[in-house]
Formats: sequence, C-alpha cells, structure tokens
Amino acid sequence: MGVGIYGIDAWDEKAEEFKEGVPYFGRNWFGWRPLWNFVYENCKDLITEDQWNMGHANCGDLFDQETCRKIAERLKGLKVKDSPEPEIKTITPEMSQEKADQVMKSWYGFGQEDLDEFVEFLSKTNGMAIY
Repeated sequence: MGVGIYGIDAWDEKAEEFKEGVPYFGRNWFGWRPLWNFVYENCKDLITEDQWNMGHANCGDLFDQETCRKIAERLKGLKVKDSPEPEIKTITPEMSQEKADQVMKSWYGFGQEDLDEFVEFLSKTNGMAIY
C-alpha cells in the first residue's frame, strides 16, 4: 500500500478509471511520509496544517496548478540529506545481506532522487489529488 498522486483531471467518470498519460507520482507510505513532511517544512506558507494532515490520509486532497507550481519552485534546488536506512538482517536465508540492504533502501526512506522526481511531477501537473 502507498500513496498515489494524480493530476486533477486524471479520473475518467464515464469509464470509472484513471486516464492514461496523466502525470502520476507514487510512493509507499515509508517513502511518502518523510517526503510530504519535507514539503510541509519548506512550504508552510503554501500548505496549511490541515492539508499536510490530509496528505497523510489517502483522501483525495486537492491542490490547484498554481499551488503545485509554487511548491515545485520552492523545492527546486533544495538538497536532501538521505534518511537513515533501517537496519535489517537478511530477509530470507537465500538472500544475501547486500541484496537485503538494496531492497530496504528501495522500499524505505526519502532521498534527493525522490524530491527531484516529485518536483518534476509538480512542474508538469495541472494540479494534484493525493490518494
């Protein structure tokens, strides 16, 4: 489970499905929460505390295009100190510790690549809905 961020016009009412080709950004909860917290910490004048809370709840909170562009502009060029990686022992007897570490890094945490990808999404979208 995770969070899907869709462009505002992503839902096709008639077909009852998401349209193809609409900007999308997704993360699992372990990657989304620290990213969304970072956004809020750097954009408190653009995001209310209620919006920040709703962004942690998969409830379709909406942000218009202008707000998305302002957030993207604010975040562009900011540097992220990588999240500490959780310690884990080998996931299965067949999996090496090195492979387990790679898996954990891809599943958990938040780093520069995540921020850069989110900024790119915000720059292209016509607004966003957090699900």
